[in-house]
Amino acid sequence: MSSFHKWLLYALCAFGLVTSSGNLILAAKQPNIVFFLADDQRNDQLGCYGHPITKTPNIDKLAAAGTRFTNAFVTTSICAASRASIFTGLVERTHHYTFGTPPIAQDLVKNSYPAVLKANGYRTGFVGKFGVGFQGGTDQAFDFFRPINRGPYFKKQPDGTLRHTTQLAGDAAIEFIQSSGDAPFMLSISFNATHAEDGDK
Repeated sequence: MSSFHKWLLYALCAFGLVTSSGNLILAAKQPNIVFFLADDQRNDQLGCYGHPITKTPNIDKLAAAGTRFTNAFVTTSICAASRASIFTGLVERTHHYTFGTPPIAQDLVKNSYPAVLKANGYRTGFVGKFGVGFQGGTDQAFDFFRPINRGPYFKKQPDGTLRHTTQLAGDAAIEFIQSSGDAPFMLSISFNATHAEDGDK
């Protein structure tokens, strides 16, 4: 074997070792992701963004320990279209989804952030107000899907008690996280309580 071929063989072996160990390291370091969405919540209405009156200690702790965006924008002020943009990463004129339109096209759903994470080893979950339609259903993007419909914020439970949608979303989120075991997970949790109830006078 020529010295060039030996060198090439060693280089390929070394590259293979680096690549395979890099994948092991990458797999071991996949962070868990929790994406919070609150309807009609202005960023300046949170303590972590400096609001002088509103007290949001739990959100402030999450912001201090996680990622807090300081320069962001919305693609549209329309709820359904904005949610579709979050899922797909596309603007409304590209994904064509808003109130009264057909579901988000399946090719866009397959490339949505939850579907991409699911395809890359994440256990994916959604809890709360969904507000969009997925052509082909939600199973292609979410392993755990617990939507909470709009309507009154207090929902009657089987035992006759009333529970707020925020409590229901929190309970479902805990169930998802606890059932994920050691698998890396991504949870999208969408709260509706900051949105005025439709029909309020």
